[in-house]
Amino acid sequence: LKLSFEARRAPDGLVRLYSLDHADIFVTNGGRMDATGRLLEGIPHSLLLEHASNGELQVMVPAFLPVRPQIATYPFSTELVLDRDEKWLE
Repeated sequence: LKLSFEARRAPDGLVRLYSLDHADIFVTNGGRMDATGRLLEGIPHSLLLEHASNGELQVMVPAFLPVRPQIATYPFSTELVLDRDEKWLE
């Protein structure tokens, strides 16, 4: 995704990973809301971001197609992998 983050101490004293590409946004676990965690359980390849100024949450997801790999010993697997062909580099 070509994003950069840096560790920075927030006003509340906690060290957080802040985006260098988007002002005032940091990586969060959304731990204060159980509903957020339940929603994101089905999106294991996501990253939860929060605006420091207003607490608004954003979910960043990759722009690749998730595919279910064929596993001979586990034909009904629910595992997902991201299909990154040569086009994603463009």
